[in-house]
Amino acid sequence: ADLADEAIRLARQLHHRLWNKSVITEGLTLLTAAFRHHQLGDYQLQAAIAAVHAQAGTFDGTNWTEIQALYNLLARRNPNPLIDLNRAVAVAHTDGPERALQDLAPLAQRLADHHRYHATIGYIHALRGDPDAARHAYAIAAQLATNEPARRYLQRKATL
Repeated sequence: ADLADEAIRLARQLHHRLWNKSVITEGLTLLTAAFRHHQLGDYQLQAAIAAVHAQAGTFDGTNWTEIQALYNLLARRNPNPLIDLNRAVAVAHTDGPERALQDLAPLAQRLADHHRYHATIGYIHALRGDPDAARHAYAIAAQLATNEPARRYLQRKATL
């Protein structure tokens, strides 16, 4: 399949041998300089989250504790249900899927029509070893997806 037509999940994106190391190094240098100047804003925190992912050797080597801490800071600065949604993925990897599902429960109404909410629920159910609940959530997410690559990806996840 043409990668331009595919949604690429994070675990597949972490193939560091394909990444441009000099661009990553430049980004880390700029981020470090921003932090030295005490410019802690939403963009710097988002860049720091991306930097943690960029520095991980593999998906399994991701420092989820650091990512969770950065999302905690971001959520305090900018309360937003999508930040909480992303934070829940880190929680699932640090405190476990059950805790992540508890953290997501208050978002159910606000994000009921958002495909990313249901995709995250599906991911967390898969982590907890409940493939039926995962498939159900992915099917809902596929119905709500607003672009074809995401819809195709989620439909595939719903049939696994």
